[in-house]
Parts: sequence; C-alpha cells; structure tokens
Amino acid sequence: MFKHFEDTGLIFAVINSYINKKTNKCVFKVTDNLRYPFTDFSAEAFNFKLDLPDFDPCPKIFIIAGDSKRVHLLKEIWEEKIKSFFNNICEQDHSLENFINETQRYQYVSSEVFLNLFIHHLVKDKKIKCPQRLMFEKDDAVILVLYGSKSYHSKEESLIESIINLWIDREQPHLKGYQCFTRSFILKSFIGRKILSALPDNEMGYWTLLLEGGWILPIDNSFEKFIRKVDSSYLGQWSIGEVEDIINNPVYSYGYLFEQQELFVEWQYVLLYALATLPITEFEYPIIEKLYVDFCEFIAMYISPCVEVKDRIIEKEKQLTVFMKSIFQIRSYLAGEEETGISKNVIFLLRSRYAYLPSIYRLLSKYYQKKVKERLNTVHFKEKKFRKLLNGVMSSSDTYNKGIKLEELADYFFRTIPGLIITGRRARKEREEVDLYCSNVSYESILWELGPLILVECKNKKRKVKVSEIRNLIPIMDSKGIKSAVVFSSSGFTKTALKEIEYQYFGGKYIIPFDMADIKCLTKSFTPFDLLVSKVEKMGKKYANDLRNAYF
Repeated sequence: MFKHFEDTGLIFAVINSYINKKTNKCVFKVTDNLRYPFTDFSAEAFNFKLDLPDFDPCPKIFIIAGDSKRVHLLKEIWEEKIKSFFNNICEQDHSLENFINETQRYQYVSSEVFLNLFIHHLVKDKKIKCPQRLMFEKDDAVILVLYGSKSYHSKEESLIESIINLWIDREQPHLKGYQCFTRSFILKSFIGRKILSALPDNEMGYWTLLLEGGWILPIDNSFEKFIRKVDSSYLGQWSIGEVEDIINNPVYSYGYLFEQQELFVEWQYVLLYALATLPITEFEYPIIEKLYVDFCEFIAMYISPCVEVKDRIIEKEKQLTVFMKSIFQIRSYLAGEEETGISKNVIFLLRSRYAYLPSIYRLLSKYYQKKVKERLNTVHFKEKKFRKLLNGVMSSSDTYNKGIKLEELADYFFRTIPGLIITGRRARKEREEVDLYCSNVSYESILWELGPLILVECKNKKRKVKVSEIRNLIPIMDSKGIKSAVVFSSSGFTKTALKEIEYQYFGGKYIIPFDMADIKCLTKSFTPFDLLVSKVEKMGKKYANDLRNAYF
C-alpha cells in the first residue's frame, strides 16, 4: 500500500488542544515531523497533558499537509487502510495487539507510521472512536485533517475547523515547489544569526533585515514568501552567495534547471553534511556521479519542478570535483578548521533541516548502506572501563596528565552516545583551541536541540571553572555557528560561572556543565546518553516560562 509512496516534503502534525467552555479560549500544542522527525514524535504527540482549571481536552487532530496530488492519494490510502484494519479486527482478536506493537517500532516519521499512529489513537484503551476527516486548502497547499469522535453524528466539526484555522493563521502552511513549509520551520534556521543591517526594499515597499550568512528577511506579514539571499542588486557586485549558487547549480553541467533553486541548494547542503560525516576516507568518483544524478532526479520529482536544458557549459567532471571538494571542506570544518565558505552556513541550516536527514539517508543507503548504519554504531558503554578512566582522572596529580585523562574520559563519554561522533580532537588553530568537536548524525530530536556541531572542553585545574573561562567559549562558538558546548570540570564551577551559563542560555546558547558528581552517577542503567538528555531537558523545563527569554 505504501511501498512506492514517497512522502518527502509533506508535513505530518498532531494537535493537542484544550478549550475553556466558559470563555471559548483555546490553547494547543503542535507536534510535527519538521521538529520531531524521529522516534520521539509519538511520545511528544501522545504524552502531552495540560493541567489548567476549567479547560477540557478537545479531540486529538492529525494533519497531513502538502501538494494536492499526494495528499489526495493519501486520503484514498487512508480510507482503504481504515476499512482493512477494522475488517481484520472483526475477524482476528489478536490483530489489535500485533498492530499496536508494530506501530511502536519506527526510526522516523513516514506516511505509513503516521496513519498507523492515527489508527492506534482510534482504538487506544480498546475504546473505539469513529474516524472522521476534513479537507482544507491554503493557497496551493492541501490539508487533510483526521480525528476520532464518539459517534459519526458528533457535533465537533465546527470546533475542529476553528482549531485548524488557528493553526493555519499561525503557521501559514504553504508550498515552495512540491515541498510544504511552516513559518516556525523557516524561522528556526535563522535563530542565532546576527542582524548585520536594516535595508529598505524600494520595489516591495517594506524594510528588510540583513542577517549573517547573507540572508534578507523582510519585515512584512508575508515574510516567508520573500526571504532570499543578498545579491548584486544590493551590493553592486557579485556576492559570495551568488557565486555559491552558480557553483552548486547543476544546470551548467547536468542540465537540471530547478524552479526553486534555493531548495535544491539547501537539500544539497544536507546531503554534503551527511556525506562528510559518513565513515568513508575516500569517495569513488563513479559512485558519487550516480548518487549526484539520483539526488537531482529525487529533488525534481518531490521537491521542485525542473526542466531539462540541453546546452551545457561546464564539464560534469568539474562539477563533481567541486561537489567532492565541498564534502571534505565541511569535514575539515567539523574537525575544527577555519573556513569562510559554505560550511558555517551548513551548520546554521542544519539547526532545522535535520528533518531532511531521513530522506537523505534513504538515498545514500542505495550506495553506502553499511556506512549509513555504521554512523549510528557506538562504543557500548561499559561501566568497568568507565570507572577505570574516571579513576585515572581522580588519581592523577600531574596537571598535564590529568588533562589528557579527562579528555580520554570525555572522548569515551561521547563515543557511547548513538548518533554523536567525534570529528575533531585537540584542535589547535590560529584563533582557538578546542579539546573535542562532536558532530550530530542522530535520530533523536532532543539531541538536535544541541545543533549539528558541539564544542567540548575539558577543565582539569585544581580550582573551579571561572566565569571568564565560560565567556571565552562564546567567540569560538560564534565564529563557527555553534549553538552548544559541553564543559567537563574535575573541580566544579563557581557560582558566577553557572550564572553566566544561565545568561548565555537566554541568548540561544546551550553550555552544559559536567562536574565529577555528575560523572560519578553514570552506570550501565544510566548511561552518558541518559545524562546528556536529562541535562538538556532540565534546562528546557527550568527556563521554559522565564521572562528573561524575551529580554536577553
């Protein structure tokens, strides 16, 4: 049923909403595959509860948004699957239990997983709900809405319509090419970029912000439609972004002229990052050429309309040489090398476009299946080995050796976390010194809160880490577009250092402190992954409603 269906570019979302029947005030939380594309989607969507007086839960709403052709096809698949499922339930008592078990096993959100989750919702706790659907249109995007009601004659349709209209008004779902976007997804990749200037757009009649990386963000109610890269019309000369777009444009060598070239470029950036973080020393030219053509065909089919241009002005070999050079350029950047080209832009982009990784890894698996799996292979955490490393840190009296031992402990810590890989160690460059660089290739949305590249510092001095040492991390993080740093300290942190960490959080930077008390808590049942996630979640919960988020 789903075997030949490709859902790249579609939005899958679940809305949990509550309404105050006295005031008609409605509050809701949206879980979508743009922020939670991996296994934690169902936990975020199904475990949300709001404890507010006088507010009652509304029906859980399932949304599929995208291009008309695929959304209407999914509607037909949904109707067939619903009929088939309930027929099986009537005929086989054990099929419901088997279905629930199968629904819980997935790596990333797909159309099949999403519809299975909806059916699971219909029969949860063996209280059968009646499946209902509605269809909406927003400009050129089609929105399929699914929900369960107590009966086929329930009067909840107007309530569901009101909630969907609130979501549409807030998120403005729209198509670029064949891909569906929301406002929050678009804006997420701009978080952390510096505002360099404010520029008037005389043609459109509004002001714009020039952001780090050469992006123009309109100050307008329809900003999402007019975001673009700065170009020669502003600068009076070729910009770096324009040169990059020409270099990365396959029309000059392969004849693919994409209607949405900027979408091709950002998908290619994610592809380059995925290749740069695979455990492959050298890439074979024939394989890369086949992969590149497959990638272009994939984008043409599911992301952006494309026409073929017969005239070619660049040899294919030269285009692929630049492509392969970009892979190693990003790989070097992830290891600590300084570079002013595309790599920093890739780091900013991956703060939100990690949602593309499942599609990219499916494409890569055709040629590098073993390597794609190996990227998630980690060192199994062994408490005995960990204790030996910890004892080495604690027993060392020599400052230099203690520092080496602490770096080895930190290295082992991260190598046991699935999806985090060490890409640089003891990086000593002209402007900076960093103990470890750690790249993110995980299928855990909570780890992507840390961004694609994590800086790791080990402080082995007898005194506690001071505020100045925390502040010294900020220029390094800013220069490379890094959102998160992890600091290991053998002696702990001063109160002012912890206050600085808190202050930097409100500026969009995660600096996660680990002292020896934290490290000593690790066991085979509470691993480095559990400790890191608990730290991230604790920071998020602690400052979620803190007004300082608005006044940094």
